[in-house]
Amino acid sequence: MYNCYILPILTYNCGTWSLNAPLENIINIAHRKQLRQILNFKWFHKISNKYLYEITNSKSISTLARSARWRLFGHILRLLEETPAFQCMVNFFNCSASKKIGKPKYNLVSTLQHDCKRLGAFSLTSENDLFYLQNIASDRKTWKHLVEQLYFD
Repeated sequence: MYNCYILPILTYNCGTWSLNAPLENIINIAHRKQLRQILNFKWFHKISNKYLYEITNSKSISTLARSARWRLFGHILRLLEETPAFQCMVNFFNCSASKKIGKPKYNLVSTLQHDCKRLGAFSLTSENDLFYLQNIASDRKTWKHLVEQLYFD
């Protein structure tokens, strides 16, 4: 029931979310709270989050969002280079504006860069890196394997 009715609403369009660590934590806490309520676990039932995910056969929302984000990114990379979505990615790296003062803005590219740092396999800091990933994304099997590696927590 939960996977059929609640989870799709909770994760709708999650590929476009650019979450920082505190927001990921808040969403994961809400998800675990719902799972515990469904299983009728109270506060005095001491179970780990890992065990909760195992018995419910689910993953954290941040992991699902990360996977959806990279699948969306793969679709963008496979688009023609003239499409607006791909051009936005290229223009992000071509922007020569100086650093702005204040808190850094979270966007899809900065979130993908953070994921790359956590994975440690490649970087996404220049247009050359974007075209390198475009070559990888052109082979769907290789890209799918890469996205599956991102299921880390």
